[in-house]
Amino acid sequence: MSVIADFSLAADEFVLSHTVGAVPDIDLEVERMVAHDEEGLTPYFRVITLEDGLDAFEEALDEDETVTDLTVLETFEDERFYRAHWREGIEDLMGALRQTEGSVLYAVFEEGMWELRMLFADRESLSSFYDLLAQGFSPDLVRVFERSNTATYGEFDLTDEQRDALVNAFEMGYFAVPREATTEELAEELGVSPQAVSQRLRRGYGNLVGSTLRTHTRDGR
Repeated sequence: MSVIADFSLAADEFVLSHTVGAVPDIDLEVERMVAHDEEGLTPYFRVITLEDGLDAFEEALDEDETVTDLTVLETFEDERFYRAHWREGIEDLMGALRQTEGSVLYAVFEEGMWELRMLFADRESLSSFYDLLAQGFSPDLVRVFERSNTATYGEFDLTDEQRDALVNAFEMGYFAVPREATTEELAEELGVSPQAVSQRLRRGYGNLVGSTLRTHTRDGR
């Protein structure tokens, strides 16, 4: 049975180490990864920070040897959507993925750490991936669960962080009209940055729609 595993990696061990070290107060969400060749990946990722932080982020990227071919796809008030090419700093990850046929479901940088959710055909593949990854990184295996086990995986495909953000937002009146709580107040309640709250709410919305409305539409109900 397929399994899902959550890993965390220190910022200085992974791609974009120079950039996130220079501009640590950002939240970065990889929405899609495409294998560029045998050695690199082309990620599509969204960065959220204060407006001045976006300019500082791009300045740091210019000096980051792990990234090339940066393209800005969309720009909003406090976030930008990019496409780039990652080559340096991910060789061990790419090799481990090829050998175990694993998939990256999503990758997020927030609160100074990278969080990766991976999908594997079985626990043996996961174990092999961990051993291979540990040759170049110091990964922290946060949790493992079977894809079909919604009690463990999280009902509606929500992580614990996404569920906490959504439940607290509802209870504090964040979704009320007019709104009774701000993003900053919700962030203070959760003990994270406003950018992290925005990320968790956005991913939570997406997972809820993907596991409920979209599923029902496909089933014809």
